[in-house]
Amino acid sequence: DFNFKTPHLEEPFDVDAHFRHVIGVTVSPSARTRRVVLRINAANAPYVITKPMHASQRVLETHDDGSIKVELSVQLNKELERLLLGFGDGITVLGPRSLRVRISKVLTEALRQYREDTGPSSHSEKAELKEGEVM
Repeated sequence: DFNFKTPHLEEPFDVDAHFRHVIGVTVSPSARTRRVVLRINAANAPYVITKPMHASQRVLETHDDGSIKVELSVQLNKELERLLLGFGDGITVLGPRSLRVRISKVLTEALRQYREDTGPSSHSEKAELKEGEVM
């Protein structure tokens, strides 16, 4: 049970300022804002331009093939990683190096899992695949 008579602080809290440098809700008081540079392929560039990933997003370059290079000023967190991974092969992290290495490791592990799982491992999975013809 919650005691509604428990005293609490009545301090002003600026939500916009608190979340200004993050994608998502994970704010690390000790993490500094980093410059994240991304290459977005031509298929995803219009989407990223019209629906920016973050308020700090700036287009640095537009290439003849339709791809773009953008920068964000954000803290590195799991929500940023998830957003970037959601673009699959449509995005490349150019910097910082630590984020590029982290995304590369996640994608390498995902690829390993797909390579190891060469087909359905059980009779029920085989039946599902035959019926749904997914694989």
